Amino acid sequence: MPCVHIQESDGLDELVAIMLDVVCSAKKTFWVNSEEMPKEAVKSRFLKLTHEHIEYVLLSLKRNTSEVKNIRAFLTTMLYNAPTTKDAFFTALVNHDMYGSA
Repeated sequence: MPCVHIQESDGLDELVAIMLDVVCSAKKTFWVNSEEMPKEAVKSRFLKLTHEHIEYVLLSLKRNTSEVKNIRAFLTTMLYNAPTTKDAFFTALVNHDMYGSA
């Protein structure tokens, strides 16, 4: 698992700020995956995030080459999905590195 480097600290601060906004918000819903979700569901998922999930989101963001029009919505969705996509992402990455495009 890669470590968060100093130059990534700004990205880390942004992720933490988004997580705090959700957890502390008085809003009843948030948009995740282009779908309106109950705040409590998003809050619950965010409170379970670990440093590994955050590192995964930062790595995925660093590797993204697509244009992102709404970065806040994009990051909220990435954080929400991290617990269910992290392991598959790293498995695919290791498989690619070990076996290449053979």
